[in-house]
Amino acid sequence: MSAGKGPEVRKGRVVVAHYVAKVWKSGRTVMDSRRGGGRPQVFTAGGGSLLPALERAVAGRRAGSRVMAVVPPGGVFGLDRLQSAGVSAKDTLVFVLDIAAVIDPVTAVAGTARPAAGLPRVDSSAPGQFALTVPEGSPPRRLVARTLIAGSGRPVGPRSRVLVHYAGAVWASGRGKPAEVFDSTAQRGQPVLVRMGAGEVIKGWEEGLRDQKAGSRVLLVVPPGKAYGTRSHAGVPAGSTLVFAVDILAVL
Repeated sequence: MSAGKGPEVRKGRVVVAHYVAKVWKSGRTVMDSRRGGGRPQVFTAGGGSLLPALERAVAGRRAGSRVMAVVPPGGVFGLDRLQSAGVSAKDTLVFVLDIAAVIDPVTAVAGTARPAAGLPRVDSSAPGQFALTVPEGSPPRRLVARTLIAGSGRPVGPRSRVLVHYAGAVWASGRGKPAEVFDSTAQRGQPVLVRMGAGEVIKGWEEGLRDQKAGSRVLLVVPPGKAYGTRSHAGVPAGSTLVFAVDILAVL
């Protein structure tokens, strides 16, 4: 429908795309990623998470493209979300996808990290696989957001969708040695897309990533009041100061 000029969709690359799906015969919309403040789909090209017809439609296309795919009857069989929307095995569907970004899954921000004296040290042997070494002593009482590598892309705004590689650790699990990482994109196998200003991330991320540019690596030290406070969360003890290394791959 229209051709973009960004990176090409190839097997193994991470694709971010908005989409809408309509029933051919009635024109009824059964899926719309923009409806109700929704989010775009993030998938790995050739990874088997898309319908085969959609995989074929986006293959070789470039970021910025709008692509249409017609899926014949039976082509959506087994997709629970569509079947729950009333789509039957006899329906033909029309999908339109807007490819917002195409990113190599091993992409990390480019540049040499500047050391941050007195703050945790970030070592990255592979994208998303950060080693976080916490210094001896007590953590800062206020939020710290230190740009280790400065990017030159689009800045993070109050409503931005941000594609990131990251790792997070509890300050107290380190103190002079590599801290125990409690969450990372390496565990998921690809970057994640988060939306600012929608309650999807902790306040320390909302404030610490604001105005940071795509292509940046940011060190965040988040006090309990801007993290999970007095409650525990997914293996993080209550009252914890958290340390994050965040690579901002794209700002949408």
